[in-house]
Amino acid sequence: MEGHYMSALAQMWASTHNDSLKQKMTDVVYDVSSCQVKMGTCYLSAFSSELFDRFEAIKPIWAPYYTIHKDDDMSDFHANTHIPIVIGSQMRYEVIGDPLYKEIGMFFMDLINSSHSYATGGTSVSELWYKQCFTSWTEEMAYADYYEQALTNGVLSIQRGRDPGVIIYMPPLHHGGSKAQSYHGWRTKYDSFGCCYGTGIEPFSKLGDSICFEKEGHTPALYIIQYVSSSLDWKTTHISLNQIVERVVSWDQCLQVTVTIY
Repeated sequence: MEGHYMSALAQMWASTHNDSLKQKMTDVVYDVSSCQVKMGTCYLSAFSSELFDRFEAIKPIWAPYYTIHKDDDMSDFHANTHIPIVIGSQMRYEVIGDPLYKEIGMFFMDLINSSHSYATGGTSVSELWYKQCFTSWTEEMAYADYYEQALTNGVLSIQRGRDPGVIIYMPPLHHGGSKAQSYHGWRTKYDSFGCCYGTGIEPFSKLGDSICFEKEGHTPALYIIQYVSSSLDWKTTHISLNQIVERVVSWDQCLQVTVTIY
């Protein structure tokens, strides 16, 4: 939970430079540091370090890598454990350029998208993958389509209307299901402090990080993969872009988008 909260604060501050968010982030870091000093070790987690050794030895264990993370037979694998490992592989590729880790990330996305995704964009039931059916370095439209579906159905839909901080961890999948009457139900901002709530609030700090992608090279290119009202200062080319998307209404079959470049 704490890791998700710290990531959300850091990402929101990077976007808004809001002093209140910066102070909250500073307070959390100070409190965590105080705990480390009192414990006499830099390690601070919901799991003891011994449990990571058990996981590496392929012994029964729940999800240690999920809690320290700040979306072939995958059946019965725990999604929250393995997604952070793939994200680590993607970051390794971006840092050191080893093509193996690019392949790991792309293989994972292709596998999840082709045989482990629901119509909502979700990929698991009770955090587990079954046989029911992130940053990308390619221009494959399938990745953009998946991101749009997951964003709309799996992120934006977990907040209850206009009630900030009231979210649900797992939207129900059963026929006629109700968010309010599901197993997890609505989580509130003052009395829900589990990792589930942290998972729910962090994505809202990243809503603007995948609207556009820049392709580096001799001739830079810009890909708009999400139709979301937004502004972009494309520093590489000294071009600014403004995108306005009209509110979608049920009787209009067209999405109204206006893009202004100046």
